[in-house]
Amino acid sequence: YLMNDLEHAAIGIDYAAGLHCFLGMDREHPAIVKGQVTGPVSWGLMVADQNRKPVLYDDILAEAVAKHLRLKATWMEQELRKLSPQTIIIVDEPYMS
Repeated sequence: YLMNDLEHAAIGIDYAAGLHCFLGMDREHPAIVKGQVTGPVSWGLMVADQNRKPVLYDDILAEAVAKHLRLKATWMEQELRKLSPQTIIIVDEPYMS
């Protein structure tokens, strides 16, 4: 994330097969498309460090998570814009509901 490299933040087919299927479909361009990423609070509470403590509780790791997820959302929007110039990216925070 330090280099702002969107390709490094690309969401892989193993992680999001449905997204890649959607991106690869041959169809007319929709008026708008929506993408969704997990937010930094939920992701930071689900992923633990070497001591099994959620990374959200480490200021440095929490900042890295937020920046990394921003890059993932930016990568997704870039890919969705190939289908439609109008995009919506939802940041989902299931831990906050």
